Amino acid sequence: MKKTGVELIAEERQEQIEKHGFDVKNDADYSHNELLKACLFAINPAQFEWPFYWQEKFREKILNKPNEIERLKIAGAFIAAAIERLQFLEEKKVEVFSRPECVFKYCPTPELCKDKCACGY
Repeated sequence: MKKTGVELIAEERQEQIEKHGFDVKNDADYSHNELLKACLFAINPAQFEWPFYWQEKFREKILNKPNEIERLKIAGAFIAAAIERLQFLEEKKVEVFSRPECVFKYCPTPELCKDKCACGY
């Protein structure tokens, strides 16, 4: 019997955590929608961009997937990671700073946004 979509996504998310070390504590640092950008890229690489400072080897891995199901399970795992990130930040009571002129919109602190944000503001 074939695995369900939920099972495939859960397995992929587990691989992200165990094999690649991308757990919620690592993902908590992504404050510019990187997980969702990677999700969209996995769904449609021709239309969406890979997060610009992420490792190219993972981008290439997605591009070399043999079919749409393989890419969709990766996209689903990125969504799961984004949900886990938000739950983690909520649990830790981490406030998210937002500045209207910032193209990314979300930074963990005003200081981080000012000093390290890729938008240059």
